[in-house]
Amino acid sequence: MFKTIPTMLIFNGLLLLASCGGPSQLDHSRDGEVIYDEGAEIKYGKGEVKFVTIGVDRDQESAIVKAKRNALEAVLFKGIPGSNLSKPIVSQQEREASQSYFNKFLEPGGGYLDYIIFSNFAPAHSIKLRGGYQVGLEIGINYSSLQNKLENDKVIKLGI
Repeated sequence: MFKTIPTMLIFNGLLLLASCGGPSQLDHSRDGEVIYDEGAEIKYGKGEVKFVTIGVDRDQESAIVKAKRNALEAVLFKGIPGSNLSKPIVSQQEREASQSYFNKFLEPGGGYLDYIIFSNFAPAHSIKLRGGYQVGLEIGINYSSLQNKLENDKVIKLGI
């Protein structure tokens, strides 16, 4: 009985140390976090939304590229919770029907960059990770122009 208690204490101590480890591990998912800035519509006008987007990659430049792409993917496919764009622009059905269109549109240097009004480094959301970087960007998206482009390209149907 007395031998199992010290063993359990050592095991629990090691478990605690492992869970508190060093810097966060690098996450390569494309499912970036977005943080909405309340009151942005008043400041930036109708048809535009401002929020913070997060990108993670091995170097800062690649993390910035991912943060921008994550921002557009959020606007297109998820919506921005708490904003006037809380629902996505593109339905799941429209996304599946136009997958090759979106693959090309969202590739590095793709057409999605035309709808970014501004992007500024957000230091409060940027950290060095083990094996890479998490970069936060304060970003503005002109979703009204984006919707018009998608409708003109017959990818989505508005006003149904």
